[in-house]
Amino acid sequence: MDQEALEELHSWLDSIPLARAKRSLTRDFSDGVLLAKVVKTYFPQLVEMNDYVPASSTQQKLSNWGQLNRKVFHRLNFYVPNDVITKIAQCCPGVVELVLSTLKQKIQEKLKQKGSKRNSSSQDLEYYSTTMEQTLGYSSVSPRPKTYSTG
Repeated sequence: MDQEALEELHSWLDSIPLARAKRSLTRDFSDGVLLAKVVKTYFPQLVEMNDYVPASSTQQKLSNWGQLNRKVFHRLNFYVPNDVITKIAQCCPGVVELVLSTLKQKIQEKLKQKGSKRNSSSQDLEYYSTTMEQTLGYSSVSPRPKTYSTG
């Protein structure tokens, strides 16, 4: 990963409110908990934080990452192979950055999909509403309230 991409990744992560300070990406993300928080920031319904235990043991780190793969990543069309998970859990330098960079792309793709679905459905509703009003003879201008004179 080149320096520019790494700086962009760091600034993206800095824009996300995480509970603990980031000192070393390799160590901080090794147990998967911060990564779960990153996903939860964008898609709260995908992540249940109680499922992820902060860990220093490799076994618990692997368990957290396995849950991320099974419960969360597949919904983002994303998968981290077991050999990569093992390297992340063992804090091998440079590995988690590649995963985070790919995850960032997947999150952005999913957000674009959600945005385009909302826009197209609201346009469809607007078209439907206008067409139905014309068909039923309604005006698109709302009627004035009636005023009564007492004179």
